[in-house]
Amino acid sequence: TDDALYYLGESYFGNKEYALASGQFDRLIRDFPQSPHQPDALFLLARCDDLESHPAPLDQTETLRAIDRYDQFLEVNPEHARAEEARTRLKALRDRLAEKRFRNGRLYAKLRRDEAAVFYLRGALADYPDSRWAGDAALLLADLLLKQGRRAEAVAALRQVPQDVATAEVRRRAEERLRSLEGSGAPR
Repeated sequence: TDDALYYLGESYFGNKEYALASGQFDRLIRDFPQSPHQPDALFLLARCDDLESHPAPLDQTETLRAIDRYDQFLEVNPEHARAEEARTRLKALRDRLAEKRFRNGRLYAKLRRDEAAVFYLRGALADYPDSRWAGDAALLLADLLLKQGRRAEAVAALRQVPQDVATAEVRRRAEERLRSLEGSGAPR
C-alpha cells in the first residue's frame, strides 16, 4: 500500500496536481511511518507546498507550511540526497518571508504609520538577518528612526546591514549614512 501511495503521489506531482499529490504523501507519512518511501514522501510533501506558495505580496500560508516540512525533512534526513535542495529551497522561502515583512514595513512607512513600519522592519532584521532584504529593511528602518529622533537606534540598524548578502548599492548607502551619523553628534 505504501508503494501505491508513493507512486500515485509521484504521478500527481508529475502532472502538477500538487493538492492531490500532497494527500497521497501525507497519508503515506501518517499511516506507514516505517516505509522506505518516508524520506522522499516528506520531501515531496514539502515541495508540493513550496510549489503552491504565492509571491511575497500575497498570503504566505503555503510558504510557512513548506518551511515547516523542509525543516522536518532535514531534521530526520540531514544526509539525504535531496537535503541540499531542501536547504536551498528553505533559503529561498525565508527570503520570500523577509520580502513580505519589508514590503509591509515600506507600505506602513508610506502610509505614515511609522510604529507599524518599524515593527515590520525590525521583524525582517531579527528573523531573516541573512536575507537579501535585510539591507533594504535596515536602511528604511534607520530613516524612520532618524525621523523620530532616535539616532542611536538608527546607527544600530545601519550596522545590521549584512555585508555578505546586501547589494553593493545598499552597502554603499549604509556606509555613507553611518559615516555621516558617526561624524556628527547631532541627529539628522
